[in-house]
Amino acid sequence: MTTQPDQSKNTKSNIFDIISGGLEARTLRHSSNLGLANADTNKPFIRQTIKELTGKATGKTCLIVSGGPSITRRDSLARIKPIIDKFIVVAADGGMSHCLRSGITPDYVLTVDPDRKRIVRWYGDDNLTDEKLADDYFRRQDLDDYFTQDEINRNEEQIRIVNAAGPSITSVLATSACEDVRRRATDSGMDIYWWNPIYDDVSDPDSMTRTLYNSNKVPCMNTGGNVGTAATIFAARVLQAKRVVMIGMDFSYYADLPIERTQYYDQFLEFMNTAEIAQAFKTIRNPHLNEDYYTDPAYNWYCEAFLELVGSMGDCDVINATEAGILFGDGVIWKSLDDVIQLMKNEDN
Repeated sequence: MTTQPDQSKNTKSNIFDIISGGLEARTLRHSSNLGLANADTNKPFIRQTIKELTGKATGKTCLIVSGGPSITRRDSLARIKPIIDKFIVVAADGGMSHCLRSGITPDYVLTVDPDRKRIVRWYGDDNLTDEKLADDYFRRQDLDDYFTQDEINRNEEQIRIVNAAGPSITSVLATSACEDVRRRATDSGMDIYWWNPIYDDVSDPDSMTRTLYNSNKVPCMNTGGNVGTAATIFAARVLQAKRVVMIGMDFSYYADLPIERTQYYDQFLEFMNTAEIAQAFKTIRNPHLNEDYYTDPAYNWYCEAFLELVGSMGDCDVINATEAGILFGDGVIWKSLDDVIQLMKNEDN
């Protein structure tokens, strides 16, 4: 039996707000400890940084490919593929597989998450142990249905396609990435450029971020807590694109998805009764679509962080062509993908 989000507003709001409270601090503690340890391991391998990529998209449009479920539901990549040469393609690691299987090779692929077991699967894990297979994350989540079954064969296929495309991809690796991700990027032939995530107030001389920078002298970049936001900031601030067009940036779930398949369900199980978990989500109406999507505290936080950061993206137009989800608000231009395609065609006329 599957469960849908609880629509009882009072109880749901209370639990949602309780979980949201302190979420940023808890996430920082977890990600910083692991990320800083990974940065120490990666330090001997740092040769190039994102500083050397400054201005590579000046006057151009970047397509940001994140891994949200709308990528497949809206058939976004197949629709935009006929004009893909008009974009510089910047993919989140979770969007890379979608691109490659669609016959699109991203120009850049970003990774920031320090997880040492899951993230490498987007690159194809050449050390897929029984312990990793015991984790049902890829069988359960809705980010890429391709990985939900026949995991071993799908993983082997992922290794093959990443290895084939690797020499044409620039890997934009956060120093927080685990050594297996670094090794897979290297082994596949990707050219790696490094950056430090901003963990805390960089103006504080005793901050973790300042200490990390003093250690490796790698430029720092804000992430908004997730790789999709990091990819957008990279395109706007480092590549200095005149425009970014985002697809797959849902920050939410479709109403028909059972909560058992949501990304953080297993984490909720660690501290909540099964019957309470439905109350940890809230429903948000997208006014551009007049459709409801539901979200959890983490995705909601990512969305709020994006909207806070969009003002720091300079003169770059930020267009959301996801055609789904909850990322809308000041600073984000909402367009259908068809409108974006027509816009890009018109610029040639």
